[in-house]
Amino acid sequence: MDAQIRFCLQRIVELQRVDRCTLAEFSADHQNLFVTHSWAVIGVKPFPMVETRQLFPWLFKVLARGETYKFSASKIFPDIATHEKQYMAEKGQVSGLIIPLKAGGNILA
Repeated sequence: MDAQIRFCLQRIVELQRVDRCTLAEFSADHQNLFVTHSWAVIGVKPFPMVETRQLFPWLFKVLARGETYKFSASKIFPDIATHEKQYMAEKGQVSGLIIPLKAGGNILA
C-alpha cells in the first residue's frame, strides 16, 4: 500500500509540476499533523516523517481550515509564513501543493 501511495504522490507532482507532494495525517484531536508519505523530484528530498505543526505553523492552520494551497517561485508564502519560507529556502524547494483530504465533511489529512 505504501508503494501505491508514493506512486500516486509522484503522479500528482508530475501533473501539477511541483517539486514535492507529501501526505500527512491529523492526530485524533487535530492538534498535530504527522507526515506519513512523501515523493519529490530529483534534487529535492522527500519530506521527513515528522510532526509538522511546530515546523509549519501557517500551513498547519491552512490545512486545519480545509484549504488547498499551491505555491511556486511566482506565488510564494505570505509574509506571516516565516517558518515555511525559511524551510523552503534552506531545502531548495520552490513549488508545492498542499491539499487537505476530507471524508464526510471531516478533514483527515
